[in-house]
Amino acid sequence: MVLSVFRSAAVWARLAGLTTASIWVALLGTAVPAQAEEMDLAERYRLCAAFPYNSACEGLEIPVPLDNQPGTLVGCGFTFDTHVSSRKCRVLLEAESLTLYVEVGDELELLDDERASAAIAIPFSHIFTSDLRIWARRTDAASFFVRG
Repeated sequence: MVLSVFRSAAVWARLAGLTTASIWVALLGTAVPAQAEEMDLAERYRLCAAFPYNSACEGLEIPVPLDNQPGTLVGCGFTFDTHVSSRKCRVLLEAESLTLYVEVGDELELLDDERASAAIAIPFSHIFTSDLRIWARRTDAASFFVRG
């Protein structure tokens, strides 16, 4: 059946001035987008984690585990208005700000049961620091405050 359809298409194509090769290209070219549309969400996440600039990744927010974020892994505990406290985070000093990467949300199967992470950039102009060292008691205390 497919061969007879192809033969009749080839006859019409020759009448229209097309070659058999151009028909094959047209038929095969239409099969590729259908295959890309059948990709499920888990496959898209894996593809986009490896190739973030692929056209299939446009508009897709990929959850990134904390271990894949830049910066130094540290223990931290804090609470912001919308972010919950975290046991571990990454700290990255940039030219104009301090960026914290914290774990958010629930564990995701797509991330091998790790949590996604979110970035919080704090401009240096919003940070007030203090440092107190009492050498006789061997006590170090450091803190910084962020104003809104």
